[in-house]
This record gives sequence, C-alpha cells and structure tokens, in this order.
Amino acid sequence: MAGAAIGTKQTFQASDIGEENVGKSITSKASLTTIAIALLACTGTPAFAERADDQAPVDQGDQKIEEIVVTAQHRTESLQKSSVDLDVLSSRDLDRAGISSPDDLTRIAPTLTIGTAAVSPQIYVRGVGDFAATQVNNPAIAVNVDGVYVARTASLSTQMYDLERVEVLKGPQGTLYGRNASGGAVNLITRGPRLGVFEGDASVEIGNLNALNLTAAINIPISSDLAVRIAGNHVRRDGYTSVGRGDAQTDGARVRVLWEPSSSVSLTVNGSYGHVGGRGPGSVIINGPQGLDPYTDNTSPAGIAYVDSKVYVGSGVDLRPLVTSPNSDDAFTDMTFWTASAKLVANLGFADLTIIPSYQNMSASSFAYPFLKVGFGAGFGSFPAKPETSDAYTLEVRLSRDTDHLKWVVGGYFYDETQHLQYTANAGLLQNTGRLANFATRAYAVFGQTTVSLTDTLRLIGGLRYTTDRREMTDGATYFLNPSYLGLIPLDPTQPVGPTNPLVPNIFASPDPNATILAETYSGKKTFNNTSWKVGVEFDAAPEVMLFATASSGFKAGGFNTQQKLGAPAGSDEASYFEPEKLYSYDFGFRSRMFGDHLQVNGGIYYWNYKNQQFNLFAIGNRGNLSVIFANAQKSRMYGAYIDVEAHPWRNGAFNFSVEYDNAKYLQFTYQTAQLLPGATGCVAAPAQPVVIGPSGPIMAVDCTGKPVPRAPRWAGAAGYTHTLDLATGGSVALHGDMTFASARELTTDFIAASRVGGYALFNANVSYTSPDGHFSLMAFVRNITDQALYNDGAEPNYAPGVVIGSIGLPRTYGARLSVKF
Repeated sequence: MAGAAIGTKQTFQASDIGEENVGKSITSKASLTTIAIALLACTGTPAFAERADDQAPVDQGDQKIEEIVVTAQHRTESLQKSSVDLDVLSSRDLDRAGISSPDDLTRIAPTLTIGTAAVSPQIYVRGVGDFAATQVNNPAIAVNVDGVYVARTASLSTQMYDLERVEVLKGPQGTLYGRNASGGAVNLITRGPRLGVFEGDASVEIGNLNALNLTAAINIPISSDLAVRIAGNHVRRDGYTSVGRGDAQTDGARVRVLWEPSSSVSLTVNGSYGHVGGRGPGSVIINGPQGLDPYTDNTSPAGIAYVDSKVYVGSGVDLRPLVTSPNSDDAFTDMTFWTASAKLVANLGFADLTIIPSYQNMSASSFAYPFLKVGFGAGFGSFPAKPETSDAYTLEVRLSRDTDHLKWVVGGYFYDETQHLQYTANAGLLQNTGRLANFATRAYAVFGQTTVSLTDTLRLIGGLRYTTDRREMTDGATYFLNPSYLGLIPLDPTQPVGPTNPLVPNIFASPDPNATILAETYSGKKTFNNTSWKVGVEFDAAPEVMLFATASSGFKAGGFNTQQKLGAPAGSDEASYFEPEKLYSYDFGFRSRMFGDHLQVNGGIYYWNYKNQQFNLFAIGNRGNLSVIFANAQKSRMYGAYIDVEAHPWRNGAFNFSVEYDNAKYLQFTYQTAQLLPGATGCVAAPAQPVVIGPSGPIMAVDCTGKPVPRAPRWAGAAGYTHTLDLATGGSVALHGDMTFASARELTTDFIAASRVGGYALFNANVSYTSPDGHFSLMAFVRNITDQALYNDGAEPNYAPGVVIGSIGLPRTYGARLSVKF
C-alpha cells in the first residue's frame, strides 16, 4: 500500500536521525517501466498522504512528496537511495487500517500473505513462507522487532501498537539478517523515547463486533540525557465465525528507556509484556457447497455435517466410525510473552559500535480446532498439563561506518533457544495421540557488507554471511491415547489372512481413561552450515533517478519432525528430518522522482530460484500413528515485476497505485507418502517403485511438478486517494478511500478444487477531522465495504479428501477512532 506526504520535501541524513527515531515513512513498492508509469500517472490512481513529523500540523502550501526513510540495511537512508526491494507501512497506514494483529497486514500489503494455523502466524512473500502450526519449524520470513529477531512469531499479536513503521523486505536477506530470512523479513519499528520532550498520545477505537482498541503512550524526560517511553494496548473483539471463534483478546505493555550520556554514546533498554487470550482463531469451510455462508465454522452443526458427508467411504474402507468431528465449546488460547533487550551505540572514531542483546520467553496453552482438536500444552496419560515454552537468547555485535565513498558493516550473531513441546491431536479413533519433545537450537554467524562508490554516480555492493545452525531434539515420544485405532490386524492373529480370516480394526480401549500406549520414540542432532552472499550495482542516471541490479542468496535451516524416521530398524529412535532450503534472487530496478517531486515512480523485475522449499504433509509412522511432518519440494522458481506510482498533482490531493505480477511454479516437486486416499490430491499419484508396503498399504509416489506455488497470487496490488479540505477554523477534514486486490491462488499443496480460491478486492473508506494544532482527531471508517471473504490459509483433513478448512479474514467492520496528543 503506497502513501505519500503532503508538505515540503525533507531530506534526512544518517547524522541527523537514528534508527530509533527516523521520520515517518510510507508504503512503497516498485514499478515496471517508465512507459507504464507515465500511462498510470495520467490515469490518476489514488494515494493517501503522510507527513514526516506527525507531531506538527500539515503545511498544505506545497504538495511535494517527502523522503521515505528506512533502516532496512542497518543504516538510515532514503528509500530512493536504497536498492532493497521493500514496502514501508507508516504509523498512519497502520492506524487508518485498524491493524491490531499480524493477519491484518494482508489487507494493506497484498504481496504479504499471513494466515493463522492453530495459534501460529504463517507469513508468506511471493509464495515463500512457512506452513508450520507447531514449534517444529521456523519461518522463512524473519520477523524483527527493534532489531531483535523474534523467536516465536505467535507473540506478534501483542506487538502491533505504538509503531513508527513496518518494513516488509522482499527476497533473501541472508547477508544482513541471516537466520531464517530466505524469503524476506518483516521489521517492526516501535516509537522510541525522545530526550527533552514531555509528550503523549492516546486513542480509542470502537466498532461493530463489540470491538474496542485502546492504545496510550507517554514520553517522560527524566533529565537532559535520559528519557522513558511507556506504551500499552488493550484489544477486545467478538468472534466472527458462525460459532464466535476468531475473537481478539490481546494486551501488551512496553517500556523503552533512552540514555545518551554524550553525543557519541547512546543506550536504549527495552522491556515488553504480552498476553493473548480468547477462544483463538476461527476456521471455516473453504469453497464449501453452494449456499454455505463463507463464515461457517467447521465446528458448527452445518460445518460438521458437511465434513462428515465427505469422510472417506470406498474400496471396502469406511472411515466414518473412526472419525469424530471436533466441537469447539472448550476452545481457548492462553499465551504469555516477556521480552527484554538493549541497544548500545558508541562512536569509536573509526567506526560505530552497535551491541544488541535480548531475551525472550513464551508460555502457551490452547485448544484449537483447525479440523481436529489440538491441545497445545494439554496433559495426557501420566503427563500433566504443561504449557509449551520457549526461552531464547540473542546477541548481535556490529561495527559500521558511512562515508561519501564507502559504507560498510561487519558483525557477529549468536542465537540460543530451548523449547518444550507437548500437545494432543484428536479426530476420533483415527487419530488420538499425544506428543512430547524438547528442542534446542544454537546458531552462530559472522557477516559483512559494503557499498563502494567508484564515482559520484556508480556504486558496487558486496556481502557475505557464514552461518552454522545446530538443531537438536531429545525425549521425543508419541503415545496412542485411550481410545485409539491401531490399524488392521487379522481376525485370528495366529492364522494367515484369507476369506475366513479377514483384517479387522485393532482398537485400543481401556477402562482406565488415562491409559496410553507408547507408539515410538525419536531424537536427533544435526548441524547446518551455509554461506549467503550478495552482490550488486547502483547507478545514478540523474539527480533523482537511480538504477540498480542485485543478486543474493538466502538460507533456512532444516530440522526434525515429531516422528520416527519411516523404516527405522527396531530399537532405533532416529527422528525423521527435513533439509535446509535456499533461495537465489536476481533483481533489476529503478527509483525516480520527477516534476519537482510531485511524481514518484519506482520499479523492478526479479527472478527467484528456490531449492528444497519446506512444506508439510500427513504421514503415517512405523506404528501407524498419523502426524504432520515437513519435507522438501526440490525446485521451484518465481519471476515477475512490480510497479509503484505516487503522485501529488494538485493541492490537497494524493494518489497511489501499485501492482505486482508473480509467476511462481514448481519445476520439480515429488514426494512419497504412506497415506493417500482417492481424491486427496490433484497431482499425479501412483505406488512407489519398487513397491514398498507401509503401515497402511503401499507407499505412494506423488508428482506435483508444474503446479503453481501456493499463496502466490499471479496479480496483487493496491490503490488509494486522499483529499484534504482546509477549514476556515484552521482544522482540516480528510476524505480517504483505498483498495487492495489479489488474483486467484492455491492455499495448499494438495492442488484440489477446494484449495484454489478466487481473487478478491477489498475496499475501505474513512473520513477524519484534525484540529488546527494537530492534537485532536476523529475518524469514522468502514473496512471491507463489500464484505469480501478473504481466505489466508488452508489444510485438507486426511480423512475427508476434497475438503479444505482454513482461516478467513474479518468481514465488514465499521466504527470510529478518537485520537489525542499532548
């Protein structure tokens, strides 16, 4: 979503402003060709305006586009001088769109797709992301808050307030961000303390669905060199699926302390708390029968009836007695997050030293119902309930220096995380299991990147990062719970199978409700090493026109599944594992300003080569236990182009238009699975050769080569317009409308009819009044005006081929927002 500022042009230099207090930024995407841009500019696509200093009233006298300041490369720079492909969402973008959770970002950044599986956000950029619903995997899109890598992205719902901006970096960020940034990064930059200024702000937003969003912050100058900023957020909203799931209950608090004892030293210390409650995310039937409301929860009577009608029956197999559809009456979420971090910046003369240590803690319990009952932290058998936990420590140390002819940064990174996983999964007799495992991750990296000016207009970029990532799983175990289906056995186990001795279900049942059977144990340790790189060139073709070309690589470590390796010998506890993934990106683009800074056009094309993409599938273990595991899709590629036009053609009016084309396809995608019911895949499937008999029949070989990469719409974009009316009293009224759109896309790697959803267009509008001094504003809004269903993710139940269940975005919402500043 692009935006632009009304006011005089302002240029920020690195010496003027730090990473903690950069100017207000706006959304930006790049553009295709100057011809297309000129045509689009003539058609006048709308945009909305943002000023660099939202503490002061807007000067409407000059309609120039402001500089957009970013810190994506660990230095403060104008977006127009950066060759990084990124979108920037300003604080006003976020407030205007009512962003209170990570999923909401999809509504204003259509190339960013975020869904929720169980309680974990699934973040995608151009089809690169993560299907994970548990702690087994890590995201391919790194998320950082104030420069700190977020260990568990479930915490993001408690961080979406008092933000200065959000940066969405597209493509591998392996050199500077390193760990698990194979597809990009999302940077949340919160507002920092300001020395010598006593100020504060507060807002309250109310709306339908009994929505309430309270945010308040205060900046207190303790002394001339010490300041504190305290912020808090309280969000409540009723659920919007047919049974009331999808509600919001989040609370967050943040304290930031800035100490600047001299002009060459600054220390920022941060602490935050967050809690997520409520009934948790809702899931609905996707592409259900005609007449079924899109917000029909899969646990509602209508949803259960539809899924039950699709439970597999055929070829002498009837799964209906083995399946129990979930009832979400006891759905709940209880997650708590604590973080502490610091940032020390010291000018050593020859370079700036930056040190960022952090600690993060998560404790999470929940009952979620994607298509079965998943109890995270739930007790079973002799194991009492115990929340899933994560404790992570990080440390980054950097040396950097910026001059007119040389910009460089070198550094080291350390990451250490321990996790406890415990959950139950119940879909009736067919799947009733409990799992335990402990994970430990330790990663080290050294990195460096430099930009060398060969002339005043030509610059070369080069960077390297070496990473070693050690993953270990211990004490892994899967238990069959009472009662469970253990597969088929001969009616008389002492006699061969035949007409008079058929196979019959083996049902584990015990009068002891806590009885369990140990299915298997598993453990493993692996180290993944990688060298990521970046090269590039930037050329200033004119004072406000830059051309660039970059090539880079990204890396995401492999890991372990909570399942024993298929075919492991008796007595072995070797865990199933998946390989690292790598992405190679080649980008060409330009950034430009023209007509006296009244028109901005940025553009580019790209080609991505993706190897060993991690995806998930259902698998049956050596004892017939069913689980979701990760595997690798061998090769895929993405190529496309993107365009962004911003125009301020007349007084008090601002336009934007952005569009992206993405062609994403698997070049080689084959895998084997121990269970594949008829109709469960749209790919080519046949018994593996040579024939291997697994615990539930022949192992099937599946070939999805040539299929589109999921969650990568071919077209996506945004448009908007803001017009400001000056009032005789000195205040102003702003009229704003915008829309985002995306074309049809696949949600899963099943490639069945139900997993492909159509395109969407979301329309939003608001009108706001701002007082003459800028200290008071009132906004009325309508979001998703046409009540468009927006599906973000999906999964196919293993027992009901052809059914897809997933999350859905908010329906039409409306309300008002009151904001005050002092």
